[in-house]
Amino acid sequence: DDLPLAKELCPLTCCTCPCSDKDGEFFWKMNKRRKIIKKDCSWLAGYDPSSRFVKNICRKSETEDDLPLAKELCPLTCCTCPCSDKDGEFFWKMNKRRKIIKKDCSWLAGYDPSSRFVKNICRKSETEDDLPLAK
Repeated sequence: DDLPLAKELCPLTCCTCPCSDKDGEFFWKMNKRRKIIKKDCSWLAGYDPSSRFVKNICRKSETEDDLPLAKELCPLTCCTCPCSDKDGEFFWKMNKRRKIIKKDCSWLAGYDPSSRFVKNICRKSETEDDLPLAK
């Protein structure tokens, strides 16, 4: 019985939804002279996506001059792609007795998605040693 990996079963939590950033510029901020500062997704993608800086830009909900928000224009970078986690369990790890430990997406979603813990689980590309991957 092959188990999927977290990134396959939990694309929303792991930020692995199939989408891409769009061309164009989003509203970043207003400078002291009340001039609108715009940026594009490649600029935003140049920063650590788990940083407070990127998170704050992606959380913005107000814009100027009908410019799009970063979360609308840059769904891949902001991890706002439209998708959802699936039901079921994924392979988490094997205990010392070589017993498979399974978890579900709601368990994983209970942790900070930018934490090293979640990132490591979502990055896994194999189950353990000789266990096959779900295809």
